[in-house]
Amino acid sequence: MWWIILIIVLALVLFYVYEHNRLQRLNMQVNQSGSDIDVQLKKRADLIPNLISTVKGAVNAERGTLERVTKYRTQILDGVDKKDYNAALQASNNLTTVLNATAESYPELHTNQNFMQLSETMTTIANQIASCQSAYNSCVADYNLAVQNIPSSFVAKMMNLKEKDAMIQATSEEKQNVNVNFDDIK
Repeated sequence: MWWIILIIVLALVLFYVYEHNRLQRLNMQVNQSGSDIDVQLKKRADLIPNLISTVKGAVNAERGTLERVTKYRTQILDGVDKKDYNAALQASNNLTTVLNATAESYPELHTNQNFMQLSETMTTIANQIASCQSAYNSCVADYNLAVQNIPSSFVAKMMNLKEKDAMIQATSEEKQNVNVNFDDIK
């Protein structure tokens, strides 16, 4: 008769150990998935401003090149209209110098590519954040289900584990697009 009691006690201990470890694993998964979201948000905070600065720099460089080309082209046309061939020749030489320097430094202008890269990066990061939030919500749902369900709820009470308060939901600020402002490009 004592061996039946021993088997029951042993089964209860094994059940407790199994459920304890399972609840701990679920709790760690919730914490890890929350940390994954933080990593993606930090990545967005670090990367997007740098990309925006790169795009702004490229826009400014290309704008300067285009302004110089336009200026020298205008001087050429003005020189021809006034029959001032020396001024036209000088402006033509200046234009050629600017175009050659630009072609050597920038085999092709990159602004459009930079905007496309910025757009792709922002989309990728937004998708990664959404994926991490979805994983977090799934982990919280699994954890809460384990804490609520009998018989694991008894072990959860012994471990003083409670349901996680809320799954991640986007705030009204987060639902808004990231502000990408190019107004200060000169």
